[in-house]
Amino acid sequence: RIIETPSIAVGQLSKEVYRMAKIVENNVRLAIKGFIEGNEKAIKEVFNQEKVINRLERDITEYLVELSNAPLTDEQHGLVNTFFNAINDIERVGDHADNIAELAQYRIDNNIIFTDNALEELQVMFDKVEKVYISSIDSFRDNSIDKAKEVIVLEEEIDEMEKQYRANHIDRLNKLLCQPSSGVVFLDVISNLERISDHSSNIASYTIDRN
Repeated sequence: RIIETPSIAVGQLSKEVYRMAKIVENNVRLAIKGFIEGNEKAIKEVFNQEKVINRLERDITEYLVELSNAPLTDEQHGLVNTFFNAINDIERVGDHADNIAELAQYRIDNNIIFTDNALEELQVMFDKVEKVYISSIDSFRDNSIDKAKEVIVLEEEIDEMEKQYRANHIDRLNKLLCQPSSGVVFLDVISNLERISDHSSNIASYTIDRN
């Protein structure tokens, strides 16, 4: 019935997209906790919440399809298209959190040890990626150009960080400072983090486009 009043439907959709985004935010945080601390409870929670995220994406998309066939203004049509794009990026962030949780479980199962330097680099990158994702969804919710621009700057910093940390870890491997098995896991984790940053940048760009 809400679709009969498109302005209300669009407002409710915005809230639901943000709710989904916050669940994904929590999953990113849990995946990080699972990896750094070897916390299997956090890892299991990521896997459970990933199912919820996938269901939300499907349900919201179905509703968006219905709403797109309602009598909308040009501005409302633009917002609906933005929602389509945003939930796709948000869901992909959830996928990367799930990937990190799988790597965390693999690390536990295979007793993979990282050097203190490697763990410190991961924590720094984790913190920055969490910040860029939160800023991106806040920019989307608040339609804030300033927050969106902040995301674009942070995303570029994370790109450089990923390149530097990749080089650092390969250097550690060459100097036999860490296990060869840790190499692939470390590089996979920072690759997934960099992809979360990319999707966050996409979400911020939708805010810029709207303005």
